[in-house]
Amino acid sequence: MAEKQWGGDNGGVIHENVSVSNGQLHLTGHGDRYAGRVNGVDHDGARVARVTRTGGAIATRNCDASGRYEVRLRLPTQTGACWAIWPFHYEEGYEGDPLYDELGMAMNDG
Repeated sequence: MAEKQWGGDNGGVIHENVSVSNGQLHLTGHGDRYAGRVNGVDHDGARVARVTRTGGAIATRNCDASGRYEVRLRLPTQTGACWAIWPFHYEEGYEGDPLYDELGMAMNDG
């Protein structure tokens, strides 16, 4: 399960929004009207006060090659719900993180 926030105004993806029942994976999202107690995370995975705009995600530790993927899913019926399947490796670095420089994200002043 992934625990991370990226992209700005959201509470990230958190493990409380991921469950399995009857052999089916369930990923839950909480929008702007959510008033529960499940807090989101920041881009480092640390808990924050925000409880809205959170989702669920899973990620494999395997690095699989190209090929064919089959996914059976039921899309959200609510307007404004965001979903995605990313079949590629993704790294994101922030200023102050060694990965930031490693990925070449820093601007060159000279």
